[in-house]
Amino acid sequence: MNRSAAILLALVLPLAAQPTPIPQQTSAAGPAAPSLSGTFGYVIKITNPKGVYPFEDYTCGSYSQRVTRESDTAVTIRTEATQVMPRPLQPYPLTQVSDKATLYLKPTPRIQSDDPAIARTAQGILKSANPQTQADVVAAVCAWTARHMKWALPDEVPDALTCLKRKRGNCIGFSHLAAALLRNLGLPVRTMRVFVPTGGGGLARHTLIEVYYPQDDLWVACDPQLGGRVFPNILDLFTDADWSVEGQRKTRPFSVDSKTRVEAVPLKLSLP
Repeated sequence: MNRSAAILLALVLPLAAQPTPIPQQTSAAGPAAPSLSGTFGYVIKITNPKGVYPFEDYTCGSYSQRVTRESDTAVTIRTEATQVMPRPLQPYPLTQVSDKATLYLKPTPRIQSDDPAIARTAQGILKSANPQTQADVVAAVCAWTARHMKWALPDEVPDALTCLKRKRGNCIGFSHLAAALLRNLGLPVRTMRVFVPTGGGGLARHTLIEVYYPQDDLWVACDPQLGGRVFPNILDLFTDADWSVEGQRKTRPFSVDSKTRVEAVPLKLSLP
């Protein structure tokens, strides 16, 4: 398990709340992300006497959440995530992308997918992976990012190029770098902002990415910090083409409010 994955696991998955021990996997290419077999979920109850953030139902190819609002001050959310990443058999390179996804192919201020250094790195990953499908490309980029980056700079909003050069960054940096590499390779990618319950009964803020599979009309959440897989207890907040100052302004106060309390109960939903 790489250091960044270990830090994130320690932050958001206390031992008492884990549905099963997380095994370590290694390969000739380096340490892989922690993995769980089957589909896992959580029932997460969130309360705040001043009011609860307006969470909404959400579904993508690897994660879903269903929200039950008990009152103005309490909400229960049931989450599910597959720990065997979906692998749609869409061939690579893509031949067509819908108009609604073209926004997520373009470079943005913090996701500089057209930078020559990003392009060289992306082509190097592609050459080593020799992918047959779009899912192969996503897996290769997420695995490379997890190996290349070390977790650091928790208070910054680093861009992709800075992270490529420094080889370190927080979850935002991991996501920006992976998004830039994937966009350079012709895949639509957007950022995904989430809360994650902590061992202390609060909420941590986290960022990952979603990749769009045009042939299947399917978005799939991926966490580059963990080599691709996602935690089963994330709480979706919003997605965007880049870092969203407005989204952060709307969501951060609820997570830092001392009155916000969280109880998360793990559920093992299915086995392989």
